[in-house]
Amino acid sequence: MLLIERLQKALGPEYEVERELAGGGGMGVVFLATHRRLARRVAIKVLRPELATAIAAERFVAEGRTLATLAPHPNIVSVYDAKENGGLVFFVMEFVEGETLASRLERGPLAPDDVVRLAGDLLAALGAAHAQHIVHRDVKPANIFLRQGRALLGDFGIARWRETNEPGLTTPGQLIGTLRYMSPEQQEGEPVTALTDVYAAALVLYEACTGQRWPAYQAPEQGEWRDVPPALATPMRRALALTPADRWSDGKAFGQAMTAQKRPVPRTVIAVGVVVLAIVGVLRLMRPPRPEAPAGVTMTLAIARFEVLGAAGAPGVGESVAAAVREALAGFVDFFVPPRGSSDDTLAVRVTGTAETVGDRLQLTLTARDPRRPATQLIGDSLSGNSRDWHRLADSLALRLVRNLFLAESTTDRWLPRGAIPEGSRGLALWLNAEQYLARADWEKAERAYLDAEAADTTCYLCSFRLHDIDRWLDYEHDSTRIQRLGKALGKFPPHYQRLIHAALAPLPGRLDTLAQAARDYPDFFLAPFEYGDELFHRGPFFGMSRSDAQEHLERAVNLRPWFGPGWEHLAWLLLSEGDSAAVATALDSLNNRPASPGFSKSLRVLFLLGQAWKFFPPDVARGISRQVLADPQIKANKDAAAGARLLMTTDAPFGAVEFGRLLAAVDWPARSGAVRGGLLGQLFGFAALGRLDSMRAVGTRLNSSTKDRALPLLAWELEAVLRLFDPDSSVQTDPDVIRALDTYASGGVSVPLRNRAAWMRGLLSARSGDTAGAAAMRRLLAGRPASARKLRILDALILASHGQPVRALAALPQMPSIPNMPGQDDGPLEDVVVRLLRAEWQEQSGDRAGALATLLWHEHLWTIGHLTSDPQPGELGWAVGTLARWRRVPLLGPADGIATRCAELRAIERRWKYGQAPFARRADSAGGTAKRVCQ
Repeated sequence: MLLIERLQKALGPEYEVERELAGGGGMGVVFLATHRRLARRVAIKVLRPELATAIAAERFVAEGRTLATLAPHPNIVSVYDAKENGGLVFFVMEFVEGETLASRLERGPLAPDDVVRLAGDLLAALGAAHAQHIVHRDVKPANIFLRQGRALLGDFGIARWRETNEPGLTTPGQLIGTLRYMSPEQQEGEPVTALTDVYAAALVLYEACTGQRWPAYQAPEQGEWRDVPPALATPMRRALALTPADRWSDGKAFGQAMTAQKRPVPRTVIAVGVVVLAIVGVLRLMRPPRPEAPAGVTMTLAIARFEVLGAAGAPGVGESVAAAVREALAGFVDFFVPPRGSSDDTLAVRVTGTAETVGDRLQLTLTARDPRRPATQLIGDSLSGNSRDWHRLADSLALRLVRNLFLAESTTDRWLPRGAIPEGSRGLALWLNAEQYLARADWEKAERAYLDAEAADTTCYLCSFRLHDIDRWLDYEHDSTRIQRLGKALGKFPPHYQRLIHAALAPLPGRLDTLAQAARDYPDFFLAPFEYGDELFHRGPFFGMSRSDAQEHLERAVNLRPWFGPGWEHLAWLLLSEGDSAAVATALDSLNNRPASPGFSKSLRVLFLLGQAWKFFPPDVARGISRQVLADPQIKANKDAAAGARLLMTTDAPFGAVEFGRLLAAVDWPARSGAVRGGLLGQLFGFAALGRLDSMRAVGTRLNSSTKDRALPLLAWELEAVLRLFDPDSSVQTDPDVIRALDTYASGGVSVPLRNRAAWMRGLLSARSGDTAGAAAMRRLLAGRPASARKLRILDALILASHGQPVRALAALPQMPSIPNMPGQDDGPLEDVVVRLLRAEWQEQSGDRAGALATLLWHEHLWTIGHLTSDPQPGELGWAVGTLARWRRVPLLGPADGIATRCAELRAIERRWKYGQAPFARRADSAGGTAKRVCQ
């Protein structure tokens, strides 16, 4: 039986084991699990069965006992339970969602202020351990976890009591620890003390400052201290003394010395840091700033340290309880909970509490007050239980706080949908969990949690609203039952939510109008600008609205809710498309600070990384990042990863689509055929946008040899034909090879739908070039096939236009869906593209310049059906001809459209067609010359 299955059986139904976590190492294997009743995620460390000797088991149990003995502390990973069952020895501990310091340092050193905060947290943890006569003995970056601006020390697996009668748990002469972070006396096998941890902590802090490890057992006076902030350098020199007696006595003393030395970082140090960050900025993301709450637009909860009453409580319990409540509410959609130590000048609701210990009993009491209404007590609540269950009590108290805040009439945030949250405690806990997943844009987990909450409590109407939105964001089919449920429960929501529900249930383009009005009427309600920006970005271009119009609304949403992950996700995607490298880095900083589950959520993060690399990094760096992505086992195991090259077109990175497509088609992939197909299609669409007709043909040849699907090689010829069809240069419009290939398909040997597509495209080229006989022949061929009625109408309209009748031709064009659907068997994915380009052309010829400009914006959309692993879609063919659409827009732009718009189009044309074939390269030079003259 697999270890994960044995563990699930040993734990019983109280826990759900999800997966093994990376970084367990050593004697233990660490698994992620969920405590079902508390809806709380935990980490479970299991002694490796193959190592379960008597001494190993005893040492492993000692780790759990050591951690459990430590007083609850905000900078130490908590242990909740330790058991032996079903032949397994394990303990249940706090799950720290975030990266280790070791992972963080792979991207380079920390900023000076961040090192100071790290030092404070690390030394506070060691100080608490040393106060209870515990030496960690393995302080290193891999054992330090980073979460929401706070560092936690874990893995006390080899910790030893300084004063104990327990037998030793090591073999005589055995070195326990990590060699590079050992003190001199530890390596020599001498007894370890708190002084050993002081030395190791200084090694860690030096590495955090400089990105380099301290040379083994170097004297402090010989060290290079240039990159260490003065607030740390002096105390660290003493901590790194080779003689233990010359160091600080313990973690507390070391920390106090840091505090005494702390002063502002000199401007010269800041300047050096800026230069370093600029140099390595293409290789790593900068750490995002700590979020600050916008004043007056959201409920902010300042959770102060709990006052300890009664018998002398364990050190740190007041802050530990406050930290647990803070953690339970962190990332909540409708509340802002500042991290420990933030300024409270603009806080709306102050939360205070007491922790009273009587014997082994603990009573927690909580009070929330609005400083603007000092006479009003919003909440007063208390819970009591065994002091060993303090974390569970804190979680339950946080849950009550949420419910009471939502229901309190005196609550200051008027945006809370009080009547739509679940009434029962079980549903409330599940819903709260879902809201936190949503806030960090963890889509799969949010969906599952909302479904669980909706199933557990039918009064969770807000769950139904969130799920309807998630269905749209993940491109799932809407649940008609849920739509009816929302319609009936409309009165449970406040007016601002009702407006969004009306928009969600409305068809396009009415949805856009409703959301636009909501954003105007409720400018401080973050979901209104977010949902309007989301619609503008994804579907606005189909209705003549530029995707850039979404930026101000998405920026407003993240300003109102800086911790709302979906806002940063959409903004990062938009900014990638628009090409703002600095703004992209800021948005990705904020997004990547939140964990993401394997699957769609992580895939999006990887897509953004690739888009950023191929748009802003040198090609060699981008290729290196791409190879690392393709070597990731989780990426290889995800069948949707085969769509990576095609999806890169959504970031306006056609060169990246080509290069990543080449790598994708060449890797040893489990789903080999899907990877080759996706890689070749990415190359085809990228080359089309780059004006590389010769390369498109080469890709078509590879498609012909690598797949039995005859539609894909035909698509390569069709796409080239479209680029030629809408080129004003008559010498480009027809090409003997294209004509010959289309004739071959039209004459037989393939399915009837493919013959129809080839004949139609051949007829369009004939009509455009004045080959009346050729157009008539293709028309007769199509006329005998009823399924081609729409193709006939398009061909007839082009024949009318070729006789100088653009107005009649425009009227004769068939009506296509505003938002394209997946094409039917006979349609082919290029009908939508051809109709839109013809409409814009004839609108211009009829004098409707504004209409033509609006029509030519459609290629900016972000609309896909599924994850682009199936047949090519009309939408992505629009991205492929996007450069052509831009080039046709430029002559139509007038003074009223703005110089910035014209310059953006010119630069995009120059960038994309620079290395294209004639006449595209020539047009790129012309666009670049114009940009230099008018875009100063």
